[in-house]
Amino acid sequence: MQHYKITIVGAGAVGATTAYALLLKNLGSEIILVDVNEKRCSGEILDLSDVLPMSLVNTIKKGTLHDTATSDIIIIAAGKRQEIGQSRVDLWQENKKIISQITDGLQQIQKNAIVVVVTNPVDLVSLLVKEKLPLHHNKIFSTGTLLDTERLKKFLGCHFNIAPESIISHVLGEHGESQFIPWSSTYIDTVSISQFKNFNSSLQNEFALKVKNEAAGIIACKGATFFGIASCVALVCEIIIYNKKVALPLSCYQEKENLYLSVPVVLGKEGILEYLPLILSQEEQEMLQKSVLCLKGA
Repeated sequence: MQHYKITIVGAGAVGATTAYALLLKNLGSEIILVDVNEKRCSGEILDLSDVLPMSLVNTIKKGTLHDTATSDIIIIAAGKRQEIGQSRVDLWQENKKIISQITDGLQQIQKNAIVVVVTNPVDLVSLLVKEKLPLHHNKIFSTGTLLDTERLKKFLGCHFNIAPESIISHVLGEHGESQFIPWSSTYIDTVSISQFKNFNSSLQNEFALKVKNEAAGIIACKGATFFGIASCVALVCEIIIYNKKVALPLSCYQEKENLYLSVPVVLGKEGILEYLPLILSQEEQEMLQKSVLCLKGA
């Protein structure tokens, strides 16, 4: 494996937990944390450095945006977290100023670098980053509905008493209110979920709502979500570093609509390698269009 330098911009709960997940999975040779709160960043580095003797990662240190010039993967996790009851548009108004300042410091980024956006609202932030940085759009994407998808598999696994990895399904569209589940292409191994007679439309709606509201429930209890999303980012980095060419739902640039939303794609060391065909029912196509309109409206 080549020397991989990973820079995480934002050393808050998500950024620091992402660094921890990378250390545990032995991903990257060098991890750099960047944050305007230098004292907090220094504390996180001291804490995380205790993991180094148990990891194959060589170095973890505090840095600046200048370090992104030589980074292979840049994770943008800076910004304000969504508060209880705060709308996506209000959060967008706050975070776009922060992200604009960050992208101004990323202009010397190397052409082969890959940028993974985590800051919410990720679809809107990803488009802003794409407009600001001199990279091909296939190298700029976000985790999108990846965590929502893993939650869906978790819930379905419990319902059917089967391992989540046996379930083939995605949450698509906006990472937010208009996201949807394409039940017509949801399978347990090779069996369509439509073949399970007791899994009716009422249960489908119940599961869709449960997935959508999971984050709000966690935020209400502890103020933020970070373990799940950090694990998703670490998975994305693993796929890139090892060029595993895995199909995932990620928020990627849609050239026709000039926006980002989550669709199934193939991910590898060059970023988004391929957009997979979207096979949707008429109702699901309408749901996808609703997501498009929601994002355009925001």
